[in-house]
Amino acid sequence: HRESLIIRADAHFAREQFADALQDYDAVLEADSSDDDVLWQRCRSRLNLGMDVLALRDLDLILERNAQHYDALAERARLKEGGGAFAAAVADLSVLLKNRPDDAAAWARRGTIHHRMAHWPEAVEDLSRALELDPQQSTLYYRRGLAQHQLNRPVEAVEDLDSAIRIDPSNPDFWYSRGNCHAGQGQADAAIARLAIRHQVYAPSDEAKGR
Repeated sequence: HRESLIIRADAHFAREQFADALQDYDAVLEADSSDDDVLWQRCRSRLNLGMDVLALRDLDLILERNAQHYDALAERARLKEGGGAFAAAVADLSVLLKNRPDDAAAWARRGTIHHRMAHWPEAVEDLSRALELDPQQSTLYYRRGLAQHQLNRPVEAVEDLDSAIRIDPSNPDFWYSRGNCHAGQGQADAAIARLAIRHQVYAPSDEAKGR
């Protein structure tokens, strides 16, 4: 009966019938709560149904039993970040990266969280690791450039923003931030040229404005 319930629950999940899947996963776990694979699937069902608080409980239970569970660490970090618990998200990503040092996405995620926390040296370090592994991410060059600017490293900041623009020349925030860097160095003509963004009028993002 247990195996048939799991098969049926997985089929519901595959068809995106998450409420039905959840019901079956609950039944399986009520009889035996030790199966982390089923617990993970219930967590995913709850996430798809917008039940983040209950999903977080599942993640906590999984990680109590297996502190190295990659998917649970990554998902809990995402939920913690979304809830503003940045330090907790960084802690989970740090555990993850000890076992997956070649995970570019995890370095990028942790670097971005450090950036949001205004931890500029840590942001530069993590974003640099991410870019070593995946050098075509324009947003990571952009964020590292903003962090370099906050650390009063104008040359490095402009170099990073140039790299971001080379990869994605249509992003106005990249041009806006590069113009700000030039303005900070007293290069008014270059700043005006880049802030004009080829005569495009737009509202810069909060990140570009340093908020």
